[in-house]
Amino acid sequence: MSRLNIRSFRHLSLLIACSLAACKTSDGRHPPEFRLPDRFTTGSINPVPNPYQTWWRRVGNDELRQLIERGLANNLDIARAVDRINVAGQRVTIAGADAFPQVGVGATTQSFGTIPAGVTGTTSTHSAGLNVSWLLDFNGKIAKQKSASEAELRAAGYDFANVRLAYLADLIATYIDMNYFARTIAVTEGSIKNAEDTVTLVRNMKELGTSSELDIAQAQADLATLRASLPALQRDRTIAANHIATLIGVAAGSLTLQGSRSLEPLLSPNVGAGIPADLIRNRPDIRVKEQLLYAAAERIGVARADLLPSVTLNGTINAALSPTIYGMLGGGTWAFASSILAPVFDGERRQATIRLAQADCHLRYLDWRQNVLVAVEEVENLLTSIKRGQRELASLRDSVAANEKSLSLTRAAMTGGTGILLGVIDAQRSLNRSRLALAQSQRQLARFQISLQIAIGAGADAPVSAPVPVVAATTPAAPAANVAQRAGAPAPQPTAVKKPPRPAA
Repeated sequence: MSRLNIRSFRHLSLLIACSLAACKTSDGRHPPEFRLPDRFTTGSINPVPNPYQTWWRRVGNDELRQLIERGLANNLDIARAVDRINVAGQRVTIAGADAFPQVGVGATTQSFGTIPAGVTGTTSTHSAGLNVSWLLDFNGKIAKQKSASEAELRAAGYDFANVRLAYLADLIATYIDMNYFARTIAVTEGSIKNAEDTVTLVRNMKELGTSSELDIAQAQADLATLRASLPALQRDRTIAANHIATLIGVAAGSLTLQGSRSLEPLLSPNVGAGIPADLIRNRPDIRVKEQLLYAAAERIGVARADLLPSVTLNGTINAALSPTIYGMLGGGTWAFASSILAPVFDGERRQATIRLAQADCHLRYLDWRQNVLVAVEEVENLLTSIKRGQRELASLRDSVAANEKSLSLTRAAMTGGTGILLGVIDAQRSLNRSRLALAQSQRQLARFQISLQIAIGAGADAPVSAPVPVVAATTPAAPAANVAQRAGAPAPQPTAVKKPPRPAA
């Protein structure tokens, strides 16, 4: 098959897929299908047991838990996501408004007069009218517009969950970084203390005639280098604390944090990642793309509806009061009519609109599919990183212990006259590097574990305290998956994913 034919076949396949989506997703309940493996490479075949758990309340740090809860109520990105839900809810109302009769009331008052022979006369007439117009949705255009808006409302709900998870990822990662900088500051201060002890030792040995000014200069140079690295670490810790303040909605510099020098994992290391199919069901960013695909499919139906005739009913009722020699007399008129408008020739505008909607649907489908593939890649990489990170952590702990022993031995050898200063300085540097590497490894492992929770969409629909949208002012805030019910839209159903059969043993 030629390259041109292969490309044409791919385009035809996308067209068929999107056309089927336009037919199957008219109620927003039939998500697209995608073949995925039955397990991750380093994972199990067990689904996520409970995606609704608020895992962030189980982090092993009281200060961090308080920051999370405070930010969930005050973070501005989350507040904007709630406002986007409000906007989407109002668009649903607007989209469905044309399905109802449009009624208008008007009234007029008219005065006129004459001046015969210098006598002024004035006459007033009062009238009122009722206008009714009703566009009958025989071609389904209004229903399709409303369905598309409902899908966008559901997308806004999932976007709220996505923003919330992004906030959690940013806040917890920044808190881990802040503690990492505190730990590196402590490690550097310990190295500075060792270097100061070395300088003192070399000076004492010089008084005994066993060292020289060169030895003292080398020891002081190593001490000065360590001291020079301290301000940058203190700066980075302050920057991390300022970012945390912004995330929870307060001014930078106004937040006092205790932090911790401990970099042990904040969550249990035995957190399951589920199976790839769970990502389509649980990750809110994928559900956003899914709902936008639904909306794009409904827009195809809206464009096709313009090919069919439209029927409109119109009616008016008018009443008037006019003065006569017999007093005020009233009268009225009424009229009802129907009109039908069918397209005949428009220079291919309507057909081009349909093709444009189909092209947009193709793009939405490809966007959704790409998001699924990227999500699987993220989880695979994080599972691998956690597994390798645990091994690296064990080796680095052994390295720190070995370097501590090496420094003790080289210092004892120098004191006894069998060692040299360069050996002590090298041992100090090796110990400092190994301690910093251990802290960096602990930092990375903690971040990987948090990132895994975000990557599998854990807790995306978990109910938490959040600002109540205007459209739902009379009802309590609901999880993201149920946000469509705030405007009467049908709630999305779990995604059906075709999985390949497991290989035979």
